[in-house]
Amino acid sequence: MCRFLDGEGEALNVEETKINDDYYYADGWIFWIIK
Repeated sequence: MCRFLDGEGEALNVEETKINDDYYYADGWIFWIIK
């Protein structure tokens, strides 16, 4: 599960590109990974 960096919400059904172990770029948004 991912969340928006500037708010909360699951990133569902989006194309994700891994930036590093903690962040993903997905459909114009950057998400951080909940661990």
